[in-house]
Amino acid sequence: MEEELEHFEMVWDLLDRRGIEFRRIAPGPYGKSLSGLIRVQEPDRAVDRLLVASLIEARSCERFRLLSEHVAQSDPELSAFYGGLFESEARHHTTYVKLAEDFAPRDVVRDRLAQLSKDEAAIIAEGSPLPRMHS
Repeated sequence: MEEELEHFEMVWDLLDRRGIEFRRIAPGPYGKSLSGLIRVQEPDRAVDRLLVASLIEARSCERFRLLSEHVAQSDPELSAFYGGLFESEARHHTTYVKLAEDFAPRDVVRDRLAQLSKDEAAIIAEGSPLPRMHS
């Protein structure tokens, strides 16, 4: 959580230095749709919440890598910024999966992650007109 707040402050600073006004934007349907897959009984709920967080971080990780590569030639500062966020999101993704294993055996967690990943693919295939990093 502390690292996420640090990332927010870094984004705020980058926007400020570039003269871009911060504004709130409506969340896309991706996060809400994923949250709808979370089972309600514990410990399944804890496992699912962690795995959904892991999937969100994994997608963010992919997006930051692509963005970093895309702007590498035209904006080295922004490329490095996205590259740093890519590394953080990759750590977060694996951390959430490992934490889920505190609530269920590894094979159960991996099977559930596979199922949630399939469900996530269907959610992504629906698309959204709202480009978002986390939701």
